[in-house]
Amino acid sequence: MTISQELEGKILRYFHVEKWPVGTIARQLGIHHGAVDRVLSQAGLPKLERPHRASLLDLKSAVLERQGDAIRFHPTLLALAAHYRFEPRPVAVARGNEKGRVERAIRYVREGFFAARTWRDLDDLNAQADAWCRGQAADRPVPRTAH
Repeated sequence: MTISQELEGKILRYFHVEKWPVGTIARQLGIHHGAVDRVLSQAGLPKLERPHRASLLDLKSAVLERQGDAIRFHPTLLALAAHYRFEPRPVAVARGNEKGRVERAIRYVREGFFAARTWRDLDDLNAQADAWCRGQAADRPVPRTAH
């Protein structure tokens, strides 16, 4: 999906004039933050470093211990998070409304990427996944929140 020149203009105006962060621009325009990153990159701006958040189900393999709000993550998960630059966030205990967000993301990948797809080997699958993430998945609209 290509972005119209009008939308590109809005993104650049919000970023330069209004000084809005990428996430705010994406929410305001109802597009994925990756599309905003692409427009800014094409305009010659360096990609802003911001931590990605990964919501996790409260799995024993990820969360070793929980006492109130204090959480002790598995060291291997913390090393993975540091390497790929994301912030692990466990879903709160007994909060089904948060788990749906995680499950929908998994369903989107399963149905949008893996459904009826064939590949020769892991390298071929990774190349297809990279192309899908940069194209179709990056351009999907993001639901607006009611705030």
